[in-house]
Amino acid sequence: MNPSDRAEVARRVDGILRAIAQAEGLPTSDERRRQLCADLMSEVYELGLALNRDPSLRQAPELARLSQARQHFEEEGLFEVQFHVGRLSQQLSSLEAQGWAAVCWRRSALAFFIELLGQGLELDLLLEDLSGLDEAIRAAADREGYLREEEIPPGIPVSHEWWWAPRSPPATRPGR
Repeated sequence: MNPSDRAEVARRVDGILRAIAQAEGLPTSDERRRQLCADLMSEVYELGLALNRDPSLRQAPELARLSQARQHFEEEGLFEVQFHVGRLSQQLSSLEAQGWAAVCWRRSALAFFIELLGQGLELDLLLEDLSGLDEAIRAAADREGYLREEEIPPGIPVSHEWWWAPRSPPATRPGR
């Protein structure tokens, strides 16, 4: 486990906890809270990439601090995540402005959230929303997808199939 990679894990966990702490107490309509939601999901995405690039980082003791984030979502609900789902839905209706990679980025952030923070949370509504979004993503992929392999960030697992849509993802991503 590379010390600089471990430091990145610590920075990302700090960023997640900081975004949650700063958002607490702000009304859901407050633009600052919306920006903090984006910051939160950006940190989750980057943490997910780091852990997939180097699976040994999954043993980093800094990840134990994610229990604080889980506690927030257990007590407060999934507003920040549902807001991100709404943003993804909006992006699907205006793909020309954002681009396919932005849709894939948002969807991967949600997948990483479920993987890293979803244990013990009530996710039924979120998973139902994602099922509908995944259908919309597959439908849009025929005209918007077709990213080249070099456009897909290192650390994206092949289970995030939307990056390769409408084609099938490769069986593995060597060196990625």
